Amino acid sequence: VMKKTRILALVCAMLLVFSFAYAEKPEADLTKLSTWEGTWLNYLSFLEKDEVKEEMEKLAKSHNKTVEEAVEGMLAMLQNDYAKMKIEGDNVSFLDAEDKEVAKNKYSFVSLVKDTFGDHEFEWALYTTEDKDAKYPALLMVAPHSDKEDSVVHFHVRYGKDQEELKGKQGWFPTFVKEDTTVETFMGELEGLFSGEH
Repeated sequence: VMKKTRILALVCAMLLVFSFAYAEKPEADLTKLSTWEGTWLNYLSFLEKDEVKEEMEKLAKSHNKTVEEAVEGMLAMLQNDYAKMKIEGDNVSFLDAEDKEVAKNKYSFVSLVKDTFGDHEFEWALYTTEDKDAKYPALLMVAPHSDKEDSVVHFHVRYGKDQEELKGKQGWFPTFVKEDTTVETFMGELEGLFSGEH
């Protein structure tokens, strides 16, 4: 079981490196929150949709796997506490599954933070808020990107106390996708999850 879990985690790690390497918007200005303007959905929420569940069951059967085996590593790596993340001007909000606002604060850019994932180097944008009562004083975010031209546009974020805490959470990449992401587009990525291409 441990060996299987490690393999699944490796597959997900390969997916993330592939994603960073083929960033759709490398020119994005990470110093401005407008780069992420809009409403974003929890990537993992798509796994709960009936059409996706049905397709995953079919793919699992054709690849002699269970759905649980295919998504185990991904669930741990992309674990996310919120259904939506909304960026409006300098304000960042986190919403639950009932569209209730759990946290909202005004954030400002601090610096770019270099990091590595395996052999791949990338940059986070560090944003902080001056609100002393903020649920999340600091955010680390990468630019919106996609694995390839016609795949899901998404970004990774870490939310928490400060830069040191967040950068130390290696292997944790909560992921949000554009609000207009369709189930069909999402389902187009499922084959790779079961075949090991991701």
